[in-house]
Amino acid sequence: MQKCLPYIFYLFSFSIAFAQSKFTISGTIREAKTGEALIGATVQVKELPNTGTSTNTYGFYSLTLPEGHYTILVQYIGFNTQTIPLALSKTIRRDIALGENELLLQEVSVKAEKSNQNVTQSIMGVQKLNIAEISKLPVLFGERDVLKAIQLLPV
Repeated sequence: MQKCLPYIFYLFSFSIAFAQSKFTISGTIREAKTGEALIGATVQVKELPNTGTSTNTYGFYSLTLPEGHYTILVQYIGFNTQTIPLALSKTIRRDIALGENELLLQEVSVKAEKSNQNVTQSIMGVQKLNIAEISKLPVLFGERDVLKAIQLLPV
């Protein structure tokens, strides 16, 4: 056992020497005008498609990545997207301020019906009969009867 101990030590030290070091980028994302924290803003790494995070209720984000050069995309609905080139060789704190995306619309039309449209018209319980419909109904004893025609209508 004591003969194997130095070999095990060299094996672990060798693997640690070649392991990539990881560093963290963190900070807060705020609105540029008011300084208010943006909740749920996304932070994505362009070079690593499935790597990203979103801000918490305080606008804080944190990403741990291997050492290297990256492009960070910061997005939030209604705000301009920021692209940040980043050389990650140590732990970095980067606060980001996003400006509003001002989009001008030509025209907005809103149309609706009254909520009480069915109350203002007394249509409920009304049945309409055309003379043409009455003439198509079967006749008993040679005469067309309007009351009998009304009885044949669906309820």
